[in-house]
Amino acid sequence: MEKIKFGLLGLNFGKQLMKIQVINEGPGFPYFEIGAVCALDQSDADEAAEEFGVPGYTDYDQMLANDELEAIFIYSGPNGRADLIKKAIRAGKHVVTTKPFELDAKAAKEVLEEAEELGKVVHLNSPGPVFTDDMVLMNQWKEEFNLGRPIAARHECWYKSLEKADGSWYDDPVKCPVAPIFRLGIYGINDLVSLFGEPEEVQVVESRIFTGRPTPDLAQLTIKFQSGSIAHTQTSWALQPQRGAESMMIYFENGMIVRNPLQTDNGFEQELVDLHVIGADSTEPLATAQVRQDRIAGSYQWENSYKAMKGEKLDNLIPRHVVLDGIRVINAMSKASESKKTERLESLTD
Repeated sequence: MEKIKFGLLGLNFGKQLMKIQVINEGPGFPYFEIGAVCALDQSDADEAAEEFGVPGYTDYDQMLANDELEAIFIYSGPNGRADLIKKAIRAGKHVVTTKPFELDAKAAKEVLEEAEELGKVVHLNSPGPVFTDDMVLMNQWKEEFNLGRPIAARHECWYKSLEKADGSWYDDPVKCPVAPIFRLGIYGINDLVSLFGEPEEVQVVESRIFTGRPTPDLAQLTIKFQSGSIAHTQTSWALQPQRGAESMMIYFENGMIVRNPLQTDNGFEQELVDLHVIGADSTEPLATAQVRQDRIAGSYQWENSYKAMKGEKLDNLIPRHVVLDGIRVINAMSKASESKKTERLESLTD
């Protein structure tokens, strides 16, 4: 199988992630190989270029002109990322990037529509290109056990890290609004939007416990949906000594589903996640299952991205509106953080 060569933009987080996910025989290793790096700082570009044995650039346009690159992996900050993606797809490149995709929902909508017109792939780790195994199973259980409508949900993502201010965008409440939700709770937001449909309004509570940054390290976001359902995510890096994966409880009319990771000595690296479905009249699970950790929210779907870039049609695609509704929630969350009031989501059609 011929691998796809990619250019890496953003070497702070991006370089470390690529070592884990692709370069050092990670899950993306069979499908992708690094072909170039790009950073604003010349010394960073030179260091990474020497480490990986590839060309190094400080000019993004010059990297895009490299005909050997079929894809660009973008790991810069989310502000204005839609413009970077737009440049890539217009240069004939596919794109893989990370959550949160973009702060501006309208800019995100425009670039996703243009990518579709140009026949270019733009994939994220959350929401991924297709529904993850846990989400597929939840929808199956909903029908199999006649759970009815989803009424409420609670999502959690946490770990403990005593961060210090470093002048990066993580310190900026405008670029990184309600930091724990923006950086980690976005996984829960995207899952909740997938399950509950059109979000309508949000409320925010946030706090600083241990962090040395001016942005919070503990936060809770509540989302009310057009259906009347209410869900929330509580996210922090002030709670536990090791990172916890995505835990969630979804309450339906006639029962509930629990997704809760197995707690092991290696924290976030646990391999399996437990799922249970419980009926309204029973405390014992009607069914249980285990899903691989790398097949739930937040994991890169490298094989699916490869197939899509090679022109294969993917089944069970996540609708575009899920990506955009997640960003709309973030937009409203940012406003709620400033106003300390309930904020309604803006329409993308106004």
